[in-house]
Amino acid sequence: MAYTRAWSDVTPPGSQAANTIDDEIRNLRVDVHERLNDMVPDFTASAIARMGCRAWRSTNLAVVTSTDTAVGLDSESHDTAGLHDNSTNPSRITIPTNGNKGIWIFSANCFWAANATGTRVLKIRKNGTTLIAYTQVAVNSGTYGTSQHLVTQVLAPAVADYFEMVVFQDSGGNLNIDKSILTGAELNYFEAIQLL
Repeated sequence: MAYTRAWSDVTPPGSQAANTIDDEIRNLRVDVHERLNDMVPDFTASAIARMGCRAWRSTNLAVVTSTDTAVGLDSESHDTAGLHDNSTNPSRITIPTNGNKGIWIFSANCFWAANATGTRVLKIRKNGTTLIAYTQVAVNSGTYGTSQHLVTQVLAPAVADYFEMVVFQDSGGNLNIDKSILTGAELNYFEAIQLL
């Protein structure tokens, strides 16, 4: 882009009159707006509403051994654009119309009940089949025997893409995603935030 004014590294000699300083401030505003508009689309347009939501599970969830399980999320901290529904497909965060513009960050977090057998896995899955993020942690059977996961991914989704928080464990029996560790806390959550 051709800018209205070129950057100048030259320090003006002597002191400036008040009206000249005001002119320089106005010119600086033009420079900054043009350069930011180059870096961030629509920077000078009216405020851009960013989309996002954070949904979480308010109760324990018994996860069957050796089975991928999409976590149904029954509560929301916020949802600015109808990305999540607590009753219809509650495991999903779905990209709405105009949500395909820009970059999004997806994060999932969960706590497992104490158990000393097997592995614990947390995934973010796209459209029911595509794995986009994965983490596995060692089991913990100590005094505070819970295991915690956090996984994050940044990507540019399409409209109607949906994402789920998926868990897996192979302890040999049912094992809870544990809500009881901190009462009232959003321990087991899935969130999506439009960054740009």
